[in-house]
Amino acid sequence: MQDHLSVGVVGHVDHGKTTLVKSLTGTETDRLAEERERGLSIVLGFAFRETDKGVIDFIDAPGHADFVRTMISGATGIDAALVVVDVNEGIMPQTCEHLRIVSLLGISRLVVALTKIDLATDGVVASAEAALRTYLSSVGFSDVVFVPVCALSGQGVDRLVAALEQLFQKEAEQAHGDKFYLPFDRVFTVRGFGTVVTGTLRAGTMKIGDEGQIIGTNAAARVRRLEVHGTEVDVAKPGQRVAANLRVDGGVTLERGQAVAAPGWIEPSEWWSASLNMAGDVEVSLKNGKPVRLLHGTREVIATLRLLDRDIVAPGEQANVQFHLKQPEGAWDQEHFIVRTISPVETVGGGRFLDTAATRIKRYDENAIRRLASGEAEDDGVDPSESMIEAVQAYHASHPMRVGMPRLELADKLGLERQTMTDLLARLQAAGRLIDHGAQISLADFDPLESLDDRERARVEALESLIRETPLMPPTLDEVVALDRQNKASAELLIETGKVVPLHDFKRKNLFLFHATDIEDAVASLRQAWPPPARFRLGEAREHLGVTRKFLQPLLEYLDKQKITQRREDFREMLS
Repeated sequence: MQDHLSVGVVGHVDHGKTTLVKSLTGTETDRLAEERERGLSIVLGFAFRETDKGVIDFIDAPGHADFVRTMISGATGIDAALVVVDVNEGIMPQTCEHLRIVSLLGISRLVVALTKIDLATDGVVASAEAALRTYLSSVGFSDVVFVPVCALSGQGVDRLVAALEQLFQKEAEQAHGDKFYLPFDRVFTVRGFGTVVTGTLRAGTMKIGDEGQIIGTNAAARVRRLEVHGTEVDVAKPGQRVAANLRVDGGVTLERGQAVAAPGWIEPSEWWSASLNMAGDVEVSLKNGKPVRLLHGTREVIATLRLLDRDIVAPGEQANVQFHLKQPEGAWDQEHFIVRTISPVETVGGGRFLDTAATRIKRYDENAIRRLASGEAEDDGVDPSESMIEAVQAYHASHPMRVGMPRLELADKLGLERQTMTDLLARLQAAGRLIDHGAQISLADFDPLESLDDRERARVEALESLIRETPLMPPTLDEVVALDRQNKASAELLIETGKVVPLHDFKRKNLFLFHATDIEDAVASLRQAWPPPARFRLGEAREHLGVTRKFLQPLLEYLDKQKITQRREDFREMLS
């Protein structure tokens, strides 16, 4: 059995969710003074209880209509729901909307707590349960356990815990391994530690020392400390509530709604493919091209809905669709999402992403729609492995001065979803047929330098010699292109093959073409002059290497990013 269960506590405002969570855990989840003064939850509350079957994490969602967005950010990571209903009031509008959201997020495990039974007769309790059972059945929930409770006296609380324990079940093994994904529902600063983020770990395991990337930025984030339920741990597991102390590079200020993931795993895209389910208990239909609110993880974005096989999607219908974002964003391609209308704001649909690194699919393209629905990338009778090899071969023939075919171009050409693309590349690389360079894909035996004719090779060698004429004080890309327009292709080839490292100055006006060998020689010279842990100033390095500040500044910043040096105020030290 699994040792962890994440439960969202949902229901209408004033039905006793927060009081019940306190009775279950001993924790007051209303942290804000305003919440306690008004008796109204505004932000997500968190608490846990250890049971014989494992730890139950409770995420207390605000019940007021004004805070549904906050409720959704907590619900997208839960395993099950605890629906709280005041027996004297019964089903209320937010009860219905919360249950709709739970259903659209694919959550089927449910327990209903009938609260405030101390203020009701047995007949009222029975009537409330009967009405709820009928309603839940009508919206797709069956075999739901109902537990009457009084949170103030504790009556029924043990029965409720026992019912929740029955929701534990063995989860499928996480396929992502160390590829972790953690969206932030809280961000704050702790004196002596720095930035701390909290959230539900959606995928992979997270360990102290892991390097991550803030999604949508180039900012690196290192995991310095991890806590689960207030206890420091070395490893956090999928589904656990996690507090992570992050060291973030690049001066990026973190905020709720962002996320951290394994580097290079989740990249921004303006096209997301998805399976959309429309709620059956609403009267709203969505037309092709309609802007909608798209909520996923802890984030909300505005996107344009593209219907691929119809002009309108009606209540209760399912459709494979695309969302077009105003600007590229990153999301996990197995994340559940909720769709709400712009105005008036109403929850009308939800589903699961199929590909968050997609390209535009032509409407009414039957083959593309079929592939999207089935998860297959190939046409009938076509071997996708051989199609990939042929596409890369053709690219090499027409672009002999490029290291390989751009990854996104290859995926678009073959109509591949990201996971299918990753699987095929891994298989072909293991077979020694392709090389995955990250952004580019090449045949395993392809060498762009060897493929050049004599004239092209001479041009590349001449440019390389020009770059090395004055080591560590190289020309800019604009300067070499001004000498010969064909030098642009030669410079790109040298960069792609790793012979040249392009570095911007601090104003990003000039792109210097440093030779990799010159950088290696400079590192060796600095390490000899200031062996770790000796420190040096920029001026000292300038005199030692005999270069001007204009060139040295971008070089040292590059060494910092490569973890070769580390800046400490006005000093730097070589890292061993």
